[in-house]
Amino acid sequence: MSEEKPRILIIDDEKASIQVLSDILRNHYDISMALNRQQAISLAFAENKPDIILLDIQMQDLDGFEFCRRMQENPDTRDIPVIFITASSLEHFEELGLAAGAVDYITKPPRPAVVLARIKVHLELKRKRDILRNLSNKDGLTGIANRRRLEEFLQFEWQRCLRNGEPIALIMADIDYFKLYNDNYGHAAGDQCLRHVASVMEEVVSRQTDLVARYGGEEFICVLTGTDLSGAAGVAEKIRLAIQERSIPHAFNPLAPMITLSLGVAGLNPQRNGTTAQDLLLAADKAMYRAKSSGRNRVAVSGGLDETVMEPRELEIDAGRQRILLVDDEQINIDTLKAMFEGDCVTLSATSGDQALELARQRPRPDIILLDLQMPGMDGYAVCARLKEDPRTRDIPILLMTMTNRDADEAKGLHLGAVDYIRKPFDPSVVQARVKTQLALRRSLCDLDRRNKTLEETLSMRESVERIIRHDLKQPLREILRNSREILATDGIAPEHLEKIRDIEHSGFELLQAVAATIDLWKLELGAFRIDPHPVDLLQIARTVARTLSRLKNHTDKEILIQPDDKSASNGQSFVVQAEELLCCSVLFSLIKNAVEASPPGRPVAVHLERGQENVRLRIVNSGVLPLNIRSRFMEKNPPWVQTEGKGLGAYSARLAVDSMGAQIQVHADDERNLTEIVLDFAL
Repeated sequence: MSEEKPRILIIDDEKASIQVLSDILRNHYDISMALNRQQAISLAFAENKPDIILLDIQMQDLDGFEFCRRMQENPDTRDIPVIFITASSLEHFEELGLAAGAVDYITKPPRPAVVLARIKVHLELKRKRDILRNLSNKDGLTGIANRRRLEEFLQFEWQRCLRNGEPIALIMADIDYFKLYNDNYGHAAGDQCLRHVASVMEEVVSRQTDLVARYGGEEFICVLTGTDLSGAAGVAEKIRLAIQERSIPHAFNPLAPMITLSLGVAGLNPQRNGTTAQDLLLAADKAMYRAKSSGRNRVAVSGGLDETVMEPRELEIDAGRQRILLVDDEQINIDTLKAMFEGDCVTLSATSGDQALELARQRPRPDIILLDLQMPGMDGYAVCARLKEDPRTRDIPILLMTMTNRDADEAKGLHLGAVDYIRKPFDPSVVQARVKTQLALRRSLCDLDRRNKTLEETLSMRESVERIIRHDLKQPLREILRNSREILATDGIAPEHLEKIRDIEHSGFELLQAVAATIDLWKLELGAFRIDPHPVDLLQIARTVARTLSRLKNHTDKEILIQPDDKSASNGQSFVVQAEELLCCSVLFSLIKNAVEASPPGRPVAVHLERGQENVRLRIVNSGVLPLNIRSRFMEKNPPWVQTEGKGLGAYSARLAVDSMGAQIQVHADDERNLTEIVLDFAL
């Protein structure tokens, strides 16, 4: 399949101009065109947005500068690069365009080589920004917007509603008794529960103009634009009912045996009276806590703003001045450029290519380089190429300076990696505007890169902690379980001691389950989980699981029968296989527990073990048969009938775990006897 072409929107009221640009670009890009204001707004703000916009400054019904500013103010379009195109020779137009947020400026008639080179440069910059921004705006667990994105979106929509006189509303939701859920079902199940809640909220709040975000922990926020208080209350009730209808099991919820939500709603018509978006957020928070204090599993609506105002979180802004490296063999040009940036930036200067390379590699490195093309010895092209080859300097934006007016020269510089061109003699306002634009882009990229590295470090730290937990705890837990089993198999133990030993075994198995909960599903899916094979006695694990489940209050009425086949037992054959004990414990716990929960009240669950010449077979049999419509999909990922996987692994995860150990798993339904059977085969 061919790679999708980048989308370019050309906005111009002259069909001839659009045709010229279209002829230049059509072989490389997917072109769309707008001839007037209405078409421009429709295409630029559409769901399937362009990757770059070529915008005419002067149109009959559209001011290009104002249109560009509107795009910069909107979080959904501010990252689309805008390149102005104009037939005007007025130099201040270029300055105004860059100040409005454009990234570049092309004069008519367009020169094909330059147009293609400039678009290529800005598309690559946008691609890198999009990758980093996506990482920094999404919650890593649920995939919905994170708190940073929420704050940005809320501030923008507050200002927009203030200008347009529209209402705005917030819904804050909290999962009831989520700590009890985590404590009893495990953190893996808790994470899955958070994903389910986020998914339901996105289904209910489906307008493109709204936002669903994870605020922190088990709290979520919905921003509803153009929605009054009563409308938001209706949406909140829909969310509450939708979660309730999912019936995500929560046996430890005092309200109901399922996950429920407490929701607070606040709505305002923004006024120019000192009221802020933080006031709205605080009102929703207060309403949510009223819902919780009033009994939970309900919606509370704010009756007005609380007098206490939450202080807005200040953005961390680097106070250090940015550094500009000026490279020109004529001192008068360097002095002219220094005067333009005096007081705003730190300027460094070099009068040769070698000196420029040396300064660029020193720390702290320059944030931008203004590089003359015509220099004796090493010219600007060679310096640019060397800078882009060096990992230490390749990300520093380079603006080339020249007196020539040849298209080929400009195209060559852009292909080498320069981001822009400045012609001599210098127009101070244009130079300052272009440098300001590139420095802003540079700062944004550096900020996003820092956030990305922080995310990577967090993930690395998490993996290290998980590795320590699994490796350092597994062996002591094995010893606790093995010794407990051996003592339990000994005759003549006093009843009071026997109960304490069972407590030790139960606690050890619970800890082993907690360790298993640190296994990420994606590692099983990609085969990235490293198996640590040891001799594992399936019979002993099955017995431990049975004893553990018998202690849970919801399973005391259902007997679990562990039935090794008589032939193997009489021959003294064991049910020991080479496998990963951590996965075996979690798989058997989950599958046997699921069988117990699916079995009718009072009906036993049987676990049969048989040893063959080449394998050990374990069969879990329970009363009740799987419905026809789900049999073939029983072990699929995220089936709609499964709301939470609870402790251990679900059917899909169990299949992955079994596959990773080189074993096999099958599901059989016996309609005549009304039985469901799960069969596991482990090679000897």
